[in-house]
Amino acid sequence: MKFILAFSYLRKFGGFTLKVSQHSNSLIRVIFPIVIIFLLTLTGCSADERTGVSSKDLEYAIFTTEKAEYSIDQVASPEFADKFISHEQPIFNFGLISEIHWIRFRLPDLSSQEDALSEQVLSFDYGLDDIKVFIPVEQANHLVSLQGGFDSYPHNDELAGLSPAFLVPSDYEEAAHGFIRIQTSGSSGFRIDWLDRNLHENIAQNRILLLGSLSGLLLAMALYNFILFLTLRNKQYLYYVLFALSMLLYQSTIVGSIRIAYPPLASIFFEYGQLMSLVAMVLWLLFAYHFLNISENLPRFKPAFFAMIFLAISAVMVSFLIGEQEANILAYILGLSMPLLAIISAFASRKKGYRVSSFYLAGIVMLFMAVIAFALRGWGIIPHSLVVTYGIFTATSVETMLYSFALATQIRYLSIENYTLQQQRSELSRISLIDHLTGLYNKRDFNSTYQKEVSRAENDDLPLSLILLDIDLFKGINDTYGHRNGDKVLKRLGLVLKEWVRERGHACRVGGEEFAIILTGTAKEEAEVLAEEIRRAFSEEVFLFEPEKKLNCTISLGVGQLKPGESGNALYDRVDKALYKAKYEGRNRVAAAG
Repeated sequence: MKFILAFSYLRKFGGFTLKVSQHSNSLIRVIFPIVIIFLLTLTGCSADERTGVSSKDLEYAIFTTEKAEYSIDQVASPEFADKFISHEQPIFNFGLISEIHWIRFRLPDLSSQEDALSEQVLSFDYGLDDIKVFIPVEQANHLVSLQGGFDSYPHNDELAGLSPAFLVPSDYEEAAHGFIRIQTSGSSGFRIDWLDRNLHENIAQNRILLLGSLSGLLLAMALYNFILFLTLRNKQYLYYVLFALSMLLYQSTIVGSIRIAYPPLASIFFEYGQLMSLVAMVLWLLFAYHFLNISENLPRFKPAFFAMIFLAISAVMVSFLIGEQEANILAYILGLSMPLLAIISAFASRKKGYRVSSFYLAGIVMLFMAVIAFALRGWGIIPHSLVVTYGIFTATSVETMLYSFALATQIRYLSIENYTLQQQRSELSRISLIDHLTGLYNKRDFNSTYQKEVSRAENDDLPLSLILLDIDLFKGINDTYGHRNGDKVLKRLGLVLKEWVRERGHACRVGGEEFAIILTGTAKEEAEVLAEEIRRAFSEEVFLFEPEKKLNCTISLGVGQLKPGESGNALYDRVDKALYKAKYEGRNRVAAAG
């Protein structure tokens, strides 16, 4: 019910925010899945809403030793009772010290409860190397021994599931003491729960749903970015994919979900768990280095990244030579120091204007907080809880999602930049082909367009006509009224040509006062009509160069059509002769080429 209400409020909040701005729209798309994942984490980790026996009532006591020779008979003897120290909570956190821990607990009396008729389960919420559970049964002086943990496969007595869980014998001796022997080289934080089997299975299903969702998210992000890598051939996507997969493998091992997929692999992967974490760190550093573009954006950070990468790779190699306990400590140290470097780098990158680093920064801060909590739990500084244990898996999933969003945003920014550059190049190219005075195409454009249109006319069997024109007595206008007024005449002619040619042809300025019009698909007769219209329109233009003195300017035009087998140069020469014919015959007229 609480989850439904939270979802309802989130929808209302999202609807309001979407109306505020487009930036908020992008923000909601990022934040909303994170909130859902966080709620799923809390739901999957919630194992305290139980019925029946409270795990706090089992009256725990602890005895820790470095010696392995103590047997259950010695530990359960009355002489050993004083060695146990009372422990009030069902949560245990022994840190990274490799020792043997004996836990004594009092078995519950269920004779007056409904749970007495159901099967009982003793469960641990975190995977451990070696667990032995000793339950006294009603037969005198008899203890049932149950074995579990990663090192016990295939000779174990666990129920199938994420973490060790043992079915308690139905004839156990109520109110007697049971014993648990735990030995592990990794972090030994866990919680013990005494549950009826149905409740245990319900809780396990919630956790499987959570971890399955997180694993699915990591796989989806890895697949998505692998496709991007195949498409773009950018190394940062490959490092991202390898990092996501290595973190999925590592997290699936430490939280136990790999035990469900294939139990034999669980013990193998658990043995090399810290090696996998170190490999993930190396890949994560390589991804961070390329994503933040350290070599170009932040060159002063290069030595720090190279040093950290060297240390991580060295730790991978050293982990084969030193003990798992030492490798575990080394992994925790690197796991805390690397995010600090990444956070500082991301801040510096964002300050320099690298916008997508904001998403990266959000992801790394979230992961860093989870890593700190996980490390403190591993060292026994803060209490064990599934929220902390699954927090690093959740943070990793959210982080990969934010990284994917950042990479997608990076692609969008690059696409926008590429589009802008293409538009700028196109505009520069267009400008280079435009005559700045008249706004018509220039001679460079005419030369390339004319040859293309001649070829197109020949290939498609289309008529092609050419009009050449220039302003009559233009030198006299410049000499009498000045070049500034001469430019006004050229501009006005450019406007007349634009108005009359429009989409019918291609008008260009090919010289000082010389112009050309390419008319593809237009026969000679139509071209002559157009030339006459242009001549008449321009001759009606009135120029006022001096007070109370109006002037009309005229143009002469030559028109011709491409003949079969004729070259473009030959047509140009014929039309040019027609233009000179028009001038020779008195100007302000149209002459057709023979």
